[in-house]
Amino acid sequence: MINNVSSTKVYSDPHQKIFIAQKSNKTYYVRDAGIRVGILVHDEKNILLVKQYRFIPNRFVWEIPGGGLKSNEKPKDGAKRELFEEAGIADEELENYFHFHPGLDINYNPTYIFASKKIDYFKQEKNDEINSVEIFSFRKVLDLINSQEITESMTILAIYHGIINNIFKV
Repeated sequence: MINNVSSTKVYSDPHQKIFIAQKSNKTYYVRDAGIRVGILVHDEKNILLVKQYRFIPNRFVWEIPGGGLKSNEKPKDGAKRELFEEAGIADEELENYFHFHPGLDINYNPTYIFASKKIDYFKQEKNDEINSVEIFSFRKVLDLINSQEITESMTILAIYHGIINNIFKV
């Protein structure tokens, strides 16, 4: 059941479920990708990014660390786990940064962004998911966004949120 509307699951895999629902003579195909988290690891002049392969652009891309929650995992706990898995950083003092929904009509994927100032603590652990971890200057990250080398919305929103809130010193 989605929003108190009767729905039927038409597809499921480990990463998503797809439901069909009717409301007001309109048919909705809703993708439930679950809750995800992202972590903006930074100091006043630098941002830590991870590089991993993404299917849609068919290339490796730079992003902030993050991922989906496990069953019954709270967002902050999932953020701590993802930060450690992807960048080798243990941070018990993650700061709640902001929350958003990437889509409100047919995409359920609420996203929680946290911030960590433990940028100097990273140690890259080789794994199947992450190609590399690097620290970039804030100016370089803006260049990567402008050149479309960073296009992932969660990463861009986290960085622009930091600009609006004056967390970066140029």
